[in-house]
Amino acid sequence: PRLGMDSPDKHRSYVKHILWDNDSKRMASCGVDGTIKLWSARNGMLLRNFVGHEKEVWQITFSPDNKTILSCSLDNTARMWNTGSGDELFRISHLDTIHWGAFMHDGRRFATCWHDG
Repeated sequence: PRLGMDSPDKHRSYVKHILWDNDSKRMASCGVDGTIKLWSARNGMLLRNFVGHEKEVWQITFSPDNKTILSCSLDNTARMWNTGSGDELFRISHLDTIHWGAFMHDGRRFATCWHDG
């Protein structure tokens, strides 16, 4: 499905990253506006809006079970979000921008990389 440019649910600025969940039933997007959005792949409807980052979100990834999203941001944090409730589960902070994160295949651990090494 295609989300129209006039949708009230769209990002307020550029989208930085978009990806399918591991079952190809939902898509997540993140952007310069600092939000993460979860969309239905079936009909393009907004399912969740994750709000909390203070600056743009560079990258997002789903956990292997699709129950959480890991987000990496210019606000020097990586945050874990519950895809069912939209709640922020926890966050970690670094001294500089966090550019990328990934889950281990079992979903029990994750890693991040950041600009300061």
